Amino acid sequence: MQCCVCKNEMQVGLEPWHWQCNVCRYEATSFEPAINQKIMHTKINEIEREDGLKELREQNFRILIELINQHLPSGGKRRLLDVGAAHGWFVKMAMTQFDAVGIEPDKGVCRKTKESGVPIIEGYFPEVLNKNDRFDVIVFNDVFEHLSDVSGILRACKDHLTNTGILVINLPSNEGFFYKLSKFFKRAGFSSFFERMWQKGLPSPHLHYFNTGNIISLVEQHSFRQVNVNSLPAIHIKGLYNRIKFTGQKNNLLVFLIWIAVVIAMPFITMFKSDNTVVLFKIDS
Repeated sequence: MQCCVCKNEMQVGLEPWHWQCNVCRYEATSFEPAINQKIMHTKINEIEREDGLKELREQNFRILIELINQHLPSGGKRRLLDVGAAHGWFVKMAMTQFDAVGIEPDKGVCRKTKESGVPIIEGYFPEVLNKNDRFDVIVFNDVFEHLSDVSGILRACKDHLTNTGILVINLPSNEGFFYKLSKFFKRAGFSSFFERMWQKGLPSPHLHYFNTGNIISLVEQHSFRQVNVNSLPAIHIKGLYNRIKFTGQKNNLLVFLIWIAVVIAMPFITMFKSDNTVVLFKIDS
């Protein structure tokens, strides 16, 4: 496997499906997405997933909108596209300040989001867009790491952004505390945490793990320049229990013990790098 960032040959990592670049520290898997295969969705309790993530996501989305506004010209109704909009939380929040729309490939999730009144298009970016569609902001919230052809996606982003537009990539980092902890447990013989970080066996597994340096390097290879780097909180106490449980963990005692351990460790965890990184880019003119 060739590194998508620095083009060097990658090495097999901690599992046969796990690959890592020893030059730029990019990591990848050989997983295949199965977004619309019904049997895969039996592995996820969508209600618990929604309850587990909503508070954290909405907190982070408020920070994102503030960052975006700092780097966009003021005035006029600006167009925003949320790629992989899922339940539409970010679109709904952005609609107060933008002409916002989402794209979502998961048919079941998209149908539910439409029924809630959020403007969303079913399908894949950029295929579902018209050739001349242009946006002032294109956002990937915990989506970029699930996409196979990241270079093709970045070329499409350039084509569909206005000249002064912003590309926002919010994604997990392999420099984060929880990801590093999962690798420690893996080396000690406990695989489940590491597999969970990669979302192994779920409809849309992680295909990539970037860090701040290599995601900037990759995007800047496609005629963008970085204008802002930030970290976002990776966990929130509210909803944490359901977040641990939503992938089908049946052992309630184990879920409770993990939850207690994370709650107790929260002051310690905040001393380390967050597992969520957000980078804003503009087209390099």
